[in-house]
Amino acid sequence: LQQELTAIIHNAWHSNFSSPLPSFESHIRGTRTFIDLARSSERRADIRFLFTSSITMSQNWDEREGPYPENLVLDAKTAVGGGYGESKYVAERILAKSGLEAISLRIGQICGGEPNGAWKSSEWFPLSVRACWSLGAVFVPTGEHHWIPMDAASDSVLEIAFHKDWLPFAANLIHPRPVASANIACAVHEALLQELGQGLFLPFLLQVSVGEWIGMLERSVNDHHGDRRNASVSRLAQMTRLSSTHSFNCQRLLSKIIYNLPPSVIPEIRNASKLSKRMRELEPIDESLVSKWVKFWIASGNLHRFEFCSDKPRARL
Repeated sequence: LQQELTAIIHNAWHSNFSSPLPSFESHIRGTRTFIDLARSSERRADIRFLFTSSITMSQNWDEREGPYPENLVLDAKTAVGGGYGESKYVAERILAKSGLEAISLRIGQICGGEPNGAWKSSEWFPLSVRACWSLGAVFVPTGEHHWIPMDAASDSVLEIAFHKDWLPFAANLIHPRPVASANIACAVHEALLQELGQGLFLPFLLQVSVGEWIGMLERSVNDHHGDRRNASVSRLAQMTRLSSTHSFNCQRLLSKIIYNLPPSVIPEIRNASKLSKRMRELEPIDESLVSKWVKFWIASGNLHRFEFCSDKPRARL
């Protein structure tokens, strides 16, 4: 392997946004091991190293400095925050010293893609959708979604791996054509009613503000602890490391659920678009794909009609 190696795509990392930096030490050490493997090869000059990083390493970036750049950011305090983003930053700094042809792919939120919309149900957004159904209410966020479908993300990584020119050190992979968050919320609302609302005489889910929705989430954790119907909201509480007796920080929760980006931080995407045709031509997320997400969660047993909270009035979205 050492003599035949031509490219390394390092994609193994524990996706835990509540763990501190020291808990990722084994992953950082593993990155160094891969780097040493490439450096020890007689063909090291021909080896490409692709590190699948995360845009969460920009979690403390000052938006007044402009878009998060597609180059090595030397100021470590821009990555200070959650351990996951910090660990990606540390690994990137090590990679920058390797002397290899290397690129850090700072990937944003990956969503379900083709052909069937598969999206792991334990992630933030699928959990929030399940919580919306369980609570009988949806919130309509502001801003835009820059999510990348899984198939587009994997295609882009492969295109970059086999790109004919020398690679820049960094590329920020977020969707080049974001869609309004409200449009996604409406599409989820319609898909839930279409797939689960039949027979419930349910014309609409309750539309509430973000603050009201968070309050409903808190109360549900308190009032229905252990109830299977409440599993999704309980899981959201666990993922924020807050018990049901504590209040949620709306901005913190929603920046993770909705964007997987620090508030107000929008990255540059010129390198990503230049290196990947799939990124350049990626179409916006539409209602058809959102419907596939919901159908996948139902088919995989992670979204059920019986979880619906039927004791609340409804309002048109």
